[in-house]
Amino acid sequence: EKGVTTFYNGMARGFDLISAQCVLNLKRDYPFIKLIACVPCPNQEKYFYEEDKKTYYKVLENCDEVKLLSEKYHKACMLLRNRYMVDNSSYLIAYDRGDDGGTEYTLKYARDKDMQIFLI
Repeated sequence: EKGVTTFYNGMARGFDLISAQCVLNLKRDYPFIKLIACVPCPNQEKYFYEEDKKTYYKVLENCDEVKLLSEKYHKACMLLRNRYMVDNSSYLIAYDRGDDGGTEYTLKYARDKDMQIFLI
């Protein structure tokens, strides 16, 4: 409805992978939709459960583009990935459990930029 055709995804376990699968399902009816994986560092999936790793690899191979945002892991690479996605987007769709951490940081960053946010 908003004319959005490009979706950036952080490829983390849980909501990120679920939402990436939703976008891939939408591509069946709307093949012009793009899914861009925003991978914070190599081996992001290293500590994922095996089932999540399988989902991660399957989603990754079906993305239209993969952006590797840091050549190696460092303390801020996840936050830099989140900033990259906000900086390149018009809207934010997020699942917020109210925990401190990456999601809260990203929501605050998006609010500071007056971005329209859709919370699930």
